[in-house]
Amino acid sequence: MQQVEEGHNRYEFYISLASFIIFCTVASLLALHILRHPLSLIIATPLLILSLVLAMATADFASGIVHWFFDRYGCHTTPFFGTQYIFPFREHHLYPQKIAHHNFIITNGDTGILPSLMMGGYLLFEPIASSPPLNFFISSFIFSLGCFAAFTNQIHKWAYQSKPPPKWVRFLQRFRIILSPQHHSVHHRDPFDTYYCITTGWLNPLLRKVHFFVTLESLIFKIFSIKAGDYDLQVLKDIRPKRH
Repeated sequence: MQQVEEGHNRYEFYISLASFIIFCTVASLLALHILRHPLSLIIATPLLILSLVLAMATADFASGIVHWFFDRYGCHTTPFFGTQYIFPFREHHLYPQKIAHHNFIITNGDTGILPSLMMGGYLLFEPIASSPPLNFFISSFIFSLGCFAAFTNQIHKWAYQSKPPPKWVRFLQRFRIILSPQHHSVHHRDPFDTYYCITTGWLNPLLRKVHFFVTLESLIFKIFSIKAGDYDLQVLKDIRPKRH
């Protein structure tokens, strides 16, 4: 099948494109829902800021969990996840600059699937709170979380571009509002077992200090007898799963 870019065929591109269109549609519907809330700016503004900060921290934590799991468990032969997620995550340690050459749809298409389900589910089954401010806060949090989760891979990509990203992106990186290249470089030191969070990176120092992922791996081993795997980078060089 004809490839759109190295490692990605047209089928995968169209799936990513459809996922991105669905995400934009659902996000727009939720944004309109939020704008219809009858709150004054005096009340809405602090609630919006608070929901945004909490959503960014939550998205950062979620990105760390996903990144850690695919870095540490399974292998390239794991059904479905192996070639689609696990291998690319680990190959990224060998060729970190490769992500900078992915086009916008390939970069962001797949990451919009879960946020679309979350925001769509919220729109369909929105819990009715007695307080309009609480409804506004929850809706804003879900929207912000969905957006930051969906564009985490774009933020990750910006941390690798040899060509400088836009000035507003560099501003956000400089003031640690989103992941910066310097911060993320900590993860790319062998054995690649820390600083997994790739949305803002805010939680990385804390999670490392409390040994969060090490403790989580120990618990998983004690409960399920599944050990987190170390992998040989040379093996990754020799293995390139075929993507149809």
